[in-house]
Amino acid sequence: MNRWLLFGIYFITIVLPAQIDFKLFSNLDLAVNQSRLDLDTSDFKILQIPVLGFDISTYSNPRISDFISIKDNTVRLNLNDYQLNVDDYSHHLIDVQNNLFMYQEKYNDNIYSFGLTHRIFSEFILSKPFISLLINGNSNYLNETIYFSDDYVRAYNYFSLFVGYSRVINDAIQLGGKLRLIKGHNSFGIDNNNSSILFSEHFATMENPFSMHLNSDVNSFITNNASFLSNLGIAFDLNFSKKTNYLNLYVDVSELGFIYWTEDQYISQGDFYFDGVDYSLDQTLSSEFSSLYDTIINIFDLEEKKDIKSLRLLPFDINIGVNRGMSNDGGQINFNYNLKKLYKGLLHTGTISYTQKIIKYQLGITPTYSINKFNYTNFGVLINKQWKHTFYTNLYLDNIFGLFNNIMMSNRFGMGVEFFVLF
Repeated sequence: MNRWLLFGIYFITIVLPAQIDFKLFSNLDLAVNQSRLDLDTSDFKILQIPVLGFDISTYSNPRISDFISIKDNTVRLNLNDYQLNVDDYSHHLIDVQNNLFMYQEKYNDNIYSFGLTHRIFSEFILSKPFISLLINGNSNYLNETIYFSDDYVRAYNYFSLFVGYSRVINDAIQLGGKLRLIKGHNSFGIDNNNSSILFSEHFATMENPFSMHLNSDVNSFITNNASFLSNLGIAFDLNFSKKTNYLNLYVDVSELGFIYWTEDQYISQGDFYFDGVDYSLDQTLSSEFSSLYDTIINIFDLEEKKDIKSLRLLPFDINIGVNRGMSNDGGQINFNYNLKKLYKGLLHTGTISYTQKIIKYQLGITPTYSINKFNYTNFGVLINKQWKHTFYTNLYLDNIFGLFNNIMMSNRFGMGVEFFVLF
């Protein structure tokens, strides 16, 4: 069991530093869409083999491998290395989407689909002063107010049942969308809104050598209500594509919607000044510390609110792209811009890829290069294979240069697999 745990931690260690995004290639966008739907007007039915499709996007700054290592079956966490590799904020995100089931059918230029997906989305940001305070203490921030206004944690776990419809118009335009009925399972979050702390020294005075002024403004929530009618939501997927003589243009929007969560919320707001314990010889020291403890608890006592209804937007994606065939043998170049909603702000990613089809072997090879604020040199490759006209597979490797960097693959690495049946 320990070996599996170590393997899991190690897999996260080598995957999180990289950007891994199958969004361009999953759900038939590349596996069948370009080789079948665009070039063949015949009717078809497609089944994604249940539980064998997944989509992973992971981002990390600093890289996990910068401060976690595995040696001699021991996981080593170096917090000093973590701090040294943080610029202004540390930012970590993992987005796991599992396609549990999908069926799609085309009939007379109408395409129908339905399926079930599962998603886990988590993100957290910590400011450098907060990290330094946790690791080094207050020595670097004497007589300086430290503000904590952007630190947060978010995690969502939910299922989505969808039905979709799209239509091919004049063999040049395709319009479509999906309606998603969503069941939230768990959510968790912490917001450090306008908290601050000031450590002061008074060596040149008759006062106590040190004092502290703490202002707290922290909100948190958690959802554990798993009843059937709780945490319901709705979302839409929208897609548009158009062919011209030279180019194919497309716009895809996924999971544009919300979940109406039932949450337990906790609020801590207070202001506390501490310059030592007033104590005289005729007093009991333990009683003074007990009194101080009671004072702190009263000031920062959590205000608890049960079963609060809260509407929260989903982390939607928008893809805008253009591709063009470069030769008669199936070569195609693709440019894509992806916008992903985060809790605060947006993540912008640009990708360029080239697909070369080897008709003889019913094989497609697509090298990719993408760039965003987390990673500037991310290379990947997609291998698409058609087996006997009915079975399709996708294999995706991320950061292929890291794969050959050393035998332990301690650099960045990721992979994904999809399976489809056409009938």
